[in-house]
Amino acid sequence: EHDAQVTELINKSTKRLNDALAEKARAEEELRSQLRGEFEQALEQTQKSAEDRVRHIRQEEEIKNRANMESIRRELGGEIDRYRLAEASLRHTISELQQRCADYELTLAR
Repeated sequence: EHDAQVTELINKSTKRLNDALAEKARAEEELRSQLRGEFEQALEQTQKSAEDRVRHIRQEEEIKNRANMESIRRELGGEIDRYRLAEASLRHTISELQQRCADYELTLAR
């Protein structure tokens, strides 16, 4: 009789211990799952922030490159204008010289 009571107490105690361990294991797994989710979310956010930053830097570089190209275009446009003026001036000078030559040829012919 006494042994049966002791065995029953041991069995109940063991069951309570096993239940408590199972509950702790469930809680630990729940916590692990929650932390994994938070970590994945934080990692995703970090990756998104990094991608946004890279995109922003690329956009800034593109804007700088465009500004540099516009500046170069303006400089080249100015150079082209100067060359055109010089060309027009040379054409005018050549026309004047050709006219003088024609005048001299007429003078010599007389």
